[in-house]
This record gives sequence, structure tokens and C-alpha cells, in this order.
Amino acid sequence: GIGGLAAAGMLERAGWQVLVRTRQHTAADADGGLFDDALGLWSPALSSLRAWFGAAPLAALQQEGCYVRAVDGYHDSRGRRLVGPSAPLGDGSGNRPSLLFVRRSLLLATLRGACGPRVSFCPDVPGSPGGWLAAAADGREGDDEPAFDLLIGADGVDSAVRTALLPHAGVPVDWGFTVYRGLAGGPGSASAESLLPDGRSYQAWGTRAHRFAAVPA
Repeated sequence: GIGGLAAAGMLERAGWQVLVRTRQHTAADADGGLFDDALGLWSPALSSLRAWFGAAPLAALQQEGCYVRAVDGYHDSRGRRLVGPSAPLGDGSGNRPSLLFVRRSLLLATLRGACGPRVSFCPDVPGSPGGWLAAAADGREGDDEPAFDLLIGADGVDSAVRTALLPHAGVPVDWGFTVYRGLAGGPGSASAESLLPDGRSYQAWGTRAHRFAAVPA
């Protein structure tokens, strides 16, 4: 995922040899597979990308992504504005806060492409953390496994690393919300510019915690 790839690339640039254990098995999976959506990167994330990986990866994201010019306030379920738009946002070139939306698949591919020869990838069997993790939980080396000086669990909300190493730690609580994310084209020949003019995002709040948001991508 994004956290694991970013950590791997940063550790490599700090002089570490990195092994990435992943449940992704193909290049298509690593690039987002059948699922894709848009993710927002605020100024601190953009600065970190530039500082750790250089200007080229960031330039590729900027070329394919879309800067949000302003958050177009908040609306009720009928589209009536509740709160006015935010102050104009920047485009990554000045001191104003900037928000760049990019496809998840593009961000994953960019981060993986930024990993050099000191980062290697090894797939795990889906649904199984593998003997290496059980060995790490016991404080020993696994069979045919190298010794590790640092283990980073960047494997999401249902983290197998957390479960194995911190079995008594708090577990995520299901609050009953369902979130649908994805990419959608405009009806007919409509473009993002016609639906979200001036690069603005849109948010609407309804009853029972229903919420809708759209951003240009």
C-alpha cells in the first residue's frame, strides 16, 4: 500500500536494505487492480515527496493529477449552501496551502517506481501472515528468513502485524458506516470542469450522517 511503499523508499534513501512483504501478487494489483479512486495530497505530503524522492515523481503526479482551487463550502441534501467556500488554494508553486488529487493507482505506481535496488518485494499468501511473522512475534528468526532490525506494520486497519506482535492491543471498532469511493465520468460529454467549475470540490451533508463529496481528478 501507500504507507508501506513510502516507508520503503524513505528507508532506502536513509541507507537501509528493505524487504517489502505484500499481499499484492501482480503489477496490476500493485497499481490498483480493478479498484481505483482519487486521493488528496496536501502541502506537507507534497513537500515530503519532493524532499525524499526528488522533483521527477512529484512532477509526474502533478501532470496527471488535478489541484483543487477551493473547497466549495458545504451543502445540505438539496444542494443549498450551508457554509461558504474556502479561501483559494495554491497550485504547489507558492506559499498557499495546496491540495492535489491523484488516482490511487498512479500514486502507488509512482512510489513503487521510486524504490531503488535496495528495496525488494516478496508476496505473502493471501490471508496468512506467514511463518516469518510468527517468528518475529516470538523474538526469533524464522526458517530461511533473514534477521530484521526493524519491522514496520503498514498493512492497514486489519493489520496482521499488529495482531501477531500486539495481540492484546485495541482493535478497530466498527461504527456502522459504509463508504463508497471510486472514479466517475460525467454524463454524456460533460467534463469535470463543467460539473466542478474552477477546480472546486463539492460536499453535501444529509440526514442520518449521509455525506456526498466530489472532487476533480
